[in-house]
Amino acid sequence: MNMLTRVLAPAELMADVDAMTLVLTSIELWTHRVDLFLAGVPTADTERRARRYEADLNEWARKRSDGVSVEGTLSPPLQPGGRLLDLDVRLRDDVGTGYDQTIGSAGGTGTEWRMHKAFAPGLPDTATHFVVEIADSDGNVVHSLRLAT
Repeated sequence: MNMLTRVLAPAELMADVDAMTLVLTSIELWTHRVDLFLAGVPTADTERRARRYEADLNEWARKRSDGVSVEGTLSPPLQPGGRLLDLDVRLRDDVGTGYDQTIGSAGGTGTEWRMHKAFAPGLPDTATHFVVEIADSDGNVVHSLRLAT
């Protein structure tokens, strides 16, 4: 059985993505996994992008319902928050556990700038601390946060 053992709320600034600051809002420690929740701080630019996406999505839906066959209308436009999935989020601890990302999601209507990543296994009892890292596209760590267990 997978049990929730602890919830942390670091509210740590982790990275800037497309001129938006990404914050690690909470961490759920389960017996068999670790869940990370991140959110972008809204700006005038993120609001503009969300409005543009909504307009593009409505236009795409109108074309599809009208039966208009236009190149690129088979798939809906990409959500602006989908860019968050490009981030290389890593988890490590002081006992050398190998964490694998098991799920990841980002975006959605009303949650365009939110991201969830889950890793397995859970944090071992023998670990005294763990580290959440964000790396750039070249694999270089741009920010890390060390947390005591």
